Amino acid sequence: NKINLITIVLIILTTSSLGIYFNSRGIVGFLPIIASTLYSIIIYLSKSKKILISGLIANKILLSIYDFCIMSYPMFVMDIIVIICSIYNLMQKKTNQ
Repeated sequence: NKINLITIVLIILTTSSLGIYFNSRGIVGFLPIIASTLYSIIIYLSKSKKILISGLIANKILLSIYDFCIMSYPMFVMDIIVIICSIYNLMQKKTNQ
């Protein structure tokens, strides 16, 4: 679909350009840019709760690596908690079907 493609390109251009402009952390600063871009696209395209939860897990994995690298340990712990809760939620959805 042409509208989906245009929207995805706009998401990528917006998050990437703003992320690159405000990035003050070098290579590690690209992790939140990638995480935001991918999760925005997943939210836009997905109609499945499983895919949304899986996208959240991938997002939080990237952000936890970033938070650990920049020594933001409280956020790192919160990312790990969200990952664990999301995996538990995903497993619950599999057993309930």
